[in-house]
Amino acid sequence: MRRLGPALAVRDYRLWWLGALGMGISLQMLDVAIGWEVYAQHRSALDLGWIGLAEFIPMFVLALPAGHLADRVPRRLLFAGSLVLAAGVGTGLALVSAAGVTSVLPYLALAVASGTVMALGTPPRGRCRRRWSRSSCWAAR
Repeated sequence: MRRLGPALAVRDYRLWWLGALGMGISLQMLDVAIGWEVYAQHRSALDLGWIGLAEFIPMFVLALPAGHLADRVPRRLLFAGSLVLAAGVGTGLALVSAAGVTSVLPYLALAVASGTVMALGTPPRGRCRRRWSRSSCWAAR
């Protein structure tokens, strides 16, 4: 571990870093998968644009409230809750895809949920990055 950097030698920081990295990569993959599915079904750039907008609007609208929530709610709980919601969005995408739904509306709902997960999960991740010690970030309040 020391070859990767001194910070990753600290267990608490390493766990946070792996969780944040996994969440970031998985949410990006989920966003791409939703758009890919819609474009593969409809071959419409407009529908793909609606998906992108549906992913962006919750991040824009919830930026300040999510930051406020991250200051009021234990960060560990908010981070874990956003991971659970992201898993729910992934499961929802699998179910909608398996059902063969061709309407754009379920995919728009999944895109809104994905944007909401991103908005809620980003503030606790950023706050923990600045102050990653166990007492300031992961300890329950």
